[in-house]
Amino acid sequence: MNKKVIFCAGISVRSGTNFIGSIFSEIESVDSLPKNTTKGEFPFFSNKTFNHYKSWVKGFQSTFFAIPNIDEKRLSPYFADGFLNYLTKEYDLQNEYLFFKNPSLYNVQYFYDFFPEGKLLIITRSAPDLIASSLKASSLIRKSKSKLQNLKSKVKLYSGYNMYVFSKAYVKHTEQLLKIRNDFKDKFIEVKYEDIIANPKDEIKEILDYCEIVYSEIEFQNAVNAKVVGSSFFGSNQHIQNWGKLNKTEDFNSVGRYKSWNWFNKLVFNIVASKSNNLAGYNHKL
Repeated sequence: MNKKVIFCAGISVRSGTNFIGSIFSEIESVDSLPKNTTKGEFPFFSNKTFNHYKSWVKGFQSTFFAIPNIDEKRLSPYFADGFLNYLTKEYDLQNEYLFFKNPSLYNVQYFYDFFPEGKLLIITRSAPDLIASSLKASSLIRKSKSKLQNLKSKVKLYSGYNMYVFSKAYVKHTEQLLKIRNDFKDKFIEVKYEDIIANPKDEIKEILDYCEIVYSEIEFQNAVNAKVVGSSFFGSNQHIQNWGKLNKTEDFNSVGRYKSWNWFNKLVFNIVASKSNNLAGYNHKL
């Protein structure tokens, strides 16, 4: 069976790729890895992984004297096809579609070199919402860290260091987004996390239709009501990292948390990330 690949790339971590994975997990014809969960990433295009592929081709070429030489770009779809065959057999993937995700845009411009028949979905999130989510996650007390490490995390948070670092990171991620928009133009679908939250029926229908997936009404309703995943906190008083699927409580709201920022956070946003936020397609006045 030839797998139809759907790849969701996010502008950054905490952009909503886990939520997209939760949506697709409600469609029976779609497989994901790990099966029936959304936490597994697909670092196919991460710098570390992608550079290994390029290095392998270069190393092979150094002592391979056949003419013409192996062409890295023409080899790409065969490499990906072999990898997908391995995944299909190793993990007993039976369905027609295979959904992958990774919260990064680096090297995504090579997606169609490897998956020429694939579907590329890019999810963006506004700078204020993404940074607010990152700040909340950075405030968690983690059992995996020592007391000193947790103390350092607190100092970075309350000193304003994290606000500055996360704002600078958004600028860098936006530069990559603009590059992909310029190089790909109409070859992918771009959706805003905030739009999915505000208008899930229309947005999810557009995503599924773009991916050319046949789905039942029940599957669609389940996708619209998909549980949130990877929330850094859930409810009003919890500070727990939870990567499972969670029901949305009445006080759940993943949009607009930045409205409680102090004057310093707003100042840093306006100086560092406001322009990039506009370039990404948002218009916040803080």
